[in-house]
Amino acid sequence: MPQHLQASAQFTDSDYLSDNNEMYRLSIQLRLDGFSFAIFDPAEKKLLQIKEYKLGEKSGRSFEENWANLLSQFRNVMETEHPLFEPFRKVYVSLDHQDYILLPSALFLKEKMETAFIFTQKVDYDYELISHELLGADMVVVQAVYKALFSYIRLQFPQALIVHHLSVLQQEIQKIHKNNNMGKRAYVSVSNRTMHIIVMNKEELQYCNSFSFSAKEDFIYFILLIYNQLDMNANEDPLFLLGDIGRSSAIYKICWQYIRNISFLDQLDHINMSSNFDQLATHQYYTLIHTTLCE
Repeated sequence: MPQHLQASAQFTDSDYLSDNNEMYRLSIQLRLDGFSFAIFDPAEKKLLQIKEYKLGEKSGRSFEENWANLLSQFRNVMETEHPLFEPFRKVYVSLDHQDYILLPSALFLKEKMETAFIFTQKVDYDYELISHELLGADMVVVQAVYKALFSYIRLQFPQALIVHHLSVLQQEIQKIHKNNNMGKRAYVSVSNRTMHIIVMNKEELQYCNSFSFSAKEDFIYFILLIYNQLDMNANEDPLFLLGDIGRSSAIYKICWQYIRNISFLDQLDHINMSSNFDQLATHQYYTLIHTTLCE
């Protein structure tokens, strides 16, 4: 039995009552270094709660051992956070990892997706394959979900919508660019030594990929590589950052040495928050919060 995991961050609206959960939406984000929850009131368009749990990293573990550890800790929190077992109006689960592929919608066949997946991905754990449309891009995300974790999610939340982190991020970026004459803009989401990069030009998705990095030099290398490949101007074309990155981090500081127009992606349109969330770094929970707006 794992020790009870304490939340590393928690923000709760003073008016939130778990007795009303059946009126609210629950968003869960899972990644190998932790997980987080967001509760949203769709009637008032109001964020009610955010909780984050971080897991200590141990070297030498296989991916299967890491996923098993995540599931064990996640189950432990779920079983102690009794309100989370109460029925919600809708439940969304997003997974943030690199075990996915992108396929053109026109060529996607569900019965062929496993063949396409194993052709480009090598996954060393038992998994379920699920697919989800990448809205506005005519692409389909096919991702692996650790089988025991998938079974647990389906047991606790049979009607939950399970998506990949990139699906949510692309959907929100597409909204930003819709009907706006924006030039090339790069978006980088950071988590657990993984960086997801999306590049838009006006309303067109020009690039979408993920990389592992172990040092700040790796991080900026991949960004500059994409800027160069897509003929982007590091002095003018903006870079938007979100996820596990702050102004004091080494990866943020090295970006400033090479990219002149940097911002955090932290604007939450059509979402109300009380003063209880004044200290919330919204760019760190951008996709978690926006997952509650998925349809």
